[in-house]
Amino acid sequence: MVSFELSYNLLSVSKPELGKVAIMPWDSEIFKFKVAQYELGDIDCIILNKDHCKMALKEWSSENMIKLIGCNINSNPVQSVTLLQELNFYFVDSILNIRLNNFNKIEIPKPRFKVRLIQNKDNCKVEKIAETSFKHGKYFADSRFPKNLAELRNKQWIKNAIESDSKKNKIYILENKGDIIGFFHVLCDNSTGDLRLAAIEPEYQHGILGYHLFLSVFHELRENGIKKLKGKISSSNLSVLNIYLSFGFICNSHELMFHKYL
Repeated sequence: MVSFELSYNLLSVSKPELGKVAIMPWDSEIFKFKVAQYELGDIDCIILNKDHCKMALKEWSSENMIKLIGCNINSNPVQSVTLLQELNFYFVDSILNIRLNNFNKIEIPKPRFKVRLIQNKDNCKVEKIAETSFKHGKYFADSRFPKNLAELRNKQWIKNAIESDSKKNKIYILENKGDIIGFFHVLCDNSTGDLRLAAIEPEYQHGILGYHLFLSVFHELRENGIKKLKGKISSSNLSVLNIYLSFGFICNSHELMFHKYL
């Protein structure tokens, strides 16, 4: 299974307070250019050493042939937003971290549609849906980023899930008249379901099938002993956010996402 743990190093050995940087190997492999992530250090120190920080980011990026650096921050410290803008980062998206801790106790309607687990014959269609059905997320929100690469990233994401341990990675399929029209990827760890990636073909996105995909998958998860659900969603994806809210999900944290091109 692909590991998504980043290996961070100090941006500046002489000034460790400036923060840490890491290359993102999976996105770099997909995009065919180097992508990195910056983790802010001590805010007060960076404010006093902004020029040093800018130069350190530029030099590290040049040495490692980085084209794009991302930075995620909690939405509470407004000071961090201003600082990132002064370091030539710009806002691209915000992510809500959501949870449903009493999933096994809530009442949910009876599903009208059945879902099933993915089979080998479904792989190509599911990958195609992943590639063509999304319009939210940091790379889609970034007007400077090539849309085809953002689409390719989602295709690779679901391909990795298909090739991973099926005991934890569950990919549910929704069909309409025998044709696959949607999927839902969930990572199940003990009694918690991590809601990763869900998609409905574009021509069906304005109807009720998206809601019924969620409803049917939630029934399957509950029958398989899942007691808690968690996930991440772009705050601009209001249609899916409203589905989560209708089931009683709450937001427990909010991240702001920034990009900087070199």
